[in-house]
Amino acid sequence: MNKFLLFKYLFTKAEDCYYRKEFIIALQYLNEVILLCFALPNNFISNAYELRGIVKINLNQHMEGIIDFNKAIHLCPKNSSLYFYRCLCYAVLSKYDEAIEDCKKLIELEPHETIHHHNLKFFKNINK
Repeated sequence: MNKFLLFKYLFTKAEDCYYRKEFIIALQYLNEVILLCFALPNNFISNAYELRGIVKINLNQHMEGIIDFNKAIHLCPKNSSLYFYRCLCYAVLSKYDEAIEDCKKLIELEPHETIHHHNLKFFKNINK
């Protein structure tokens, strides 16, 4: 089977499992997807890392999620959702300086989203 078609098939299976809250199975599919990614466009690879990071959040694997979001950000640095999810991970781990930096990046990417401004203020207050 063509690598792109196999990627799409496995990624769709992972998404389906994620929506059914079958996170361990979704993670298994995503691990397979990421092994196929080396020859695909950056946005496909980034999407795989993003979904795997979200699955890891749901499995309370926040540090591992950060690693996946870092890889996705390296590939697609203008994708604001990556910074949002990574910010959540940092907040759960009480890494407020890092959460603040992600809020600042979110404000840079989406200046009209008031939630980012509120989150920045919140994390600055917690970090005092």
